[in-house]
Amino acid sequence: MDGLSAENIEKAAQELRDYADWVEKKSEELVEKLAKRGATVAELRFTGARYDGENDVEVRVDSQGTTATIYAEGTAVAFIEFGSGNAMGYGHPEAGKHGLGPGTWSTSEELGGKGHWNDPNGWYYKHGKKSHGNPPAMAMYGAVQAMTYELTMIAREVFGS
Repeated sequence: MDGLSAENIEKAAQELRDYADWVEKKSEELVEKLAKRGATVAELRFTGARYDGENDVEVRVDSQGTTATIYAEGTAVAFIEFGSGNAMGYGHPEAGKHGLGPGTWSTSEELGGKGHWNDPNGWYYKHGKKSHGNPPAMAMYGAVQAMTYELTMIAREVFGS
């Protein structure tokens, strides 16, 4: 720039507005790509999970600008994410923080209760299938790990273009 003329100041201000718009657009793109990656990992892990009950989990993303939330919905989410049963339901690194893990589901028999979760002979679901529980699939945990691991690579891809 050649001095502080009104024209040069307005030009500099416009360049800053253009840059801010570019950053906003790229930030939205980054969030979209990270959320898509996380949702893909979660979906694959939920779909491929070992679970004797009805796996009714659906994964979706709600994006609004520079914010995205990945949802896992269904009655089996907690059982699949954190595992179930005395024989296999341990191992999720976040279970304790959320008060979850084997034997923590409702004590009310009307809600399904703990029932025979710790029975060494397993238990039967309402549809008649016997189970000894399932290991934690850690689908959402895996989604977070993947997004964290790939953040720098995806950011370079988005902001480098």
